[in-house]
Amino acid sequence: MAVYPIVETFYSIQGEGLYAGAGAYFVRLFGCPVKCPWCDTKNSWTGKPNLSLSSDEIANEASLSSCDFAVITGGEPTIHPLQELIDAFHERGIKVHIETSGYMPKNIEADWITLSPKLHSHTHESYLEAADELKFIVSSEDEISLYLEKFGGYLRGKKAVFITPEFSKSRDAELLNSICETVKLYGSPLRAGWQLHKCFGAI
Repeated sequence: MAVYPIVETFYSIQGEGLYAGAGAYFVRLFGCPVKCPWCDTKNSWTGKPNLSLSSDEIANEASLSSCDFAVITGGEPTIHPLQELIDAFHERGIKVHIETSGYMPKNIEADWITLSPKLHSHTHESYLEAADELKFIVSSEDEISLYLEKFGGYLRGKKAVFITPEFSKSRDAELLNSICETVKLYGSPLRAGWQLHKCFGAI
């Protein structure tokens, strides 16, 4: 049975994407080779994991909540062999969402994939094609154009593509206006994104 390095597990609301506002059980795994400079969970890739849990232990804990689904996140969760954990959730009737940068080739089957590709890191085409939704985290107007230039060929067929301000820039009026104008110009599937959980003060 697989054992996973855990930063934290918690029951909260999903703060981003099409499922924002829904109750979700989060599993934050340790380790990340991408290391975004603005990362708000650097404890997921510096130091060491807080504990180790088996797939059954994680899924059993989640089953005690009233979650709509489980979210496996990080760090970069796909550096770990996730299918056994996904299967453990499914055995308990819990759907599984994956949040990834697409750093590794896709080798899992989940119910929902949120892909947040990074300009400074490689993203595997397998995830760009399979993702249900994309999330572009931007710190400047220039980055909006760079994301669309680099990943624009993968927008077709996505349920949504969120352009989300990096949180330290979340009150930057010029950046927010640029996001709005971009969404207005291109239309669907582009949407303005936000981190709802931070507004609610949730974990």
